[in-house]
Amino acid sequence: MMRVREIRFWTTLVVVGLSLVAIDEGWSALRLGLAEALADPSTAEARFAPFASDGLVGDVAERDLLRLASPTAAQAKIDVVGALLSETPLNGGAWLDLAIARRAAGLSMEGVAAALAMSATTGPNEARLMAGRAAFALPFWSALPPDTRRTLVADLIGGWPALDGGERARLAAILSEASDRSGEEVRAALLLNSSPGAAIAATLLPSPPEAPGAAAK
Repeated sequence: MMRVREIRFWTTLVVVGLSLVAIDEGWSALRLGLAEALADPSTAEARFAPFASDGLVGDVAERDLLRLASPTAAQAKIDVVGALLSETPLNGGAWLDLAIARRAAGLSMEGVAAALAMSATTGPNEARLMAGRAAFALPFWSALPPDTRRTLVADLIGGWPALDGGERARLAAILSEASDRSGEEVRAALLLNSSPGAAIAATLLPSPPEAPGAAAK
């Protein structure tokens, strides 16, 4: 009888311990969410510093800090993101940040596309990342290789619900006013993706953009 009581006692301790770990992890995520909601460039470092050593949300806090920190040289941002990726190579958001930093630094489009490809590989179905990649890269569609364009169309479709009205309007304006065939090509690619793509095309580019300089009839 005593043996049974001992087993129950230690089992209870294990369950309580596991519950406390789960609560602690949930509390960390909740506190980071509150910090994200309240942070701005002037307070980012102070709000995210307490999470730097947190094994659960530390890498997310690093990305938030990088995103909100006061503007620095593009190469410095590349170095910071590179250091983060050396520790978390499967961080799809950091790969997107690297693509953005490389673009800002004026580096080759091959390097930008490579970082985008890694972001798509490590975060293929995350709606916020898909939306981020589409919003970032669609404006320079014509400079991207065919494989990256195909991935971006998938990102646009998968990330469409995560794009707010302002982001959708910005993309629509950029693509419809493009001096090349970007708008037409994006619309055609969307229409090849059945109903989801057609619905987005109808909202984003309801009709093929008129050629620049075309005379009104």
